[in-house]
Amino acid sequence: MNYLNAGQPRDSLKVVDFEYFGHSNAKCFMFDYSSNIESACKSWLHEDELKKINGRVFARGAFAKSWGCHTGEKHVEEMVDGDRRPDVGVIGKTQYMLDELPVTVGQNAKWVTR
Repeated sequence: MNYLNAGQPRDSLKVVDFEYFGHSNAKCFMFDYSSNIESACKSWLHEDELKKINGRVFARGAFAKSWGCHTGEKHVEEMVDGDRRPDVGVIGKTQYMLDELPVTVGQNAKWVTR
């Protein structure tokens, strides 16, 4: 959060692409999923904290995408809040395969753009 908001002179060096590759659930990005506690995590970014990202750090037309599970259900809306950039997430689950990008899993899973 600090790096996005203040890690560079954001008036001249804007964020043009933000992609998250990792685990997530309907409420948070999970940074250490299953590494410390089986099927849980000790390090996360809750969806409510996404509002702390200053929308002015993004360049006009910036792109944001999460490849993690369930992030199209709420996370993407929080990141978009007030911005006019394409944001993509998944309703349902994703699965990471070897040597390819994650894919949706389940008959109701789908990519959404907000």
